[in-house]
Amino acid sequence: MWIILILILVSLTIILLVTPIDISINSDEVEFVRGRYGLVRIGVKKNSEDFIAVVLSVPFARFTVYPREKKEKKKEPGKSDAGNNKRSVRSKFDRIKLLTNIGCEVITRFKIRRFYLDIDTGNVISNAYLFPLFFMVGNKPHMELNVNYNNNFYLVLDARNNLLNIIIVIIRNLFK
Repeated sequence: MWIILILILVSLTIILLVTPIDISINSDEVEFVRGRYGLVRIGVKKNSEDFIAVVLSVPFARFTVYPREKKEKKKEPGKSDAGNNKRSVRSKFDRIKLLTNIGCEVITRFKIRRFYLDIDTGNVISNAYLFPLFFMVGNKPHMELNVNYNNNFYLVLDARNNLLNIIIVIIRNLFK
């Protein structure tokens, strides 16, 4: 009985680790980002007041976060600012450096299946500088880069990762 229960838990854990996290960004849709087939669904959309809302959906739960909304910080009466020393500033810097390294490695672990960018910067000279760059970079398969002069912006990005890759990156950076 216990062996069957342990096998079921191990198989569920393996399924969760290898379940793909798909991110698809399409600037023409109302909801810009969505995960399609995986376990987590992420959505970035505009609400009625022109605020950006990040919607995170997991099985049986849905969370909405407004990143531009400022939170009020409450200062506790018993604490003073005299306790800040050089060590705490250094540890904050190390924490920011660690999170930046983890974020960069997680982004580079995504497999890009499709990338299409059609951009107009609004400046003719900047658009002219982008033509040779887009020509050299855009020769890769699944990637198409264009410059237009119609004041249009269109972005399509389809990327995939899984939880196992993200956990491996976090563990590798923690033990450096």
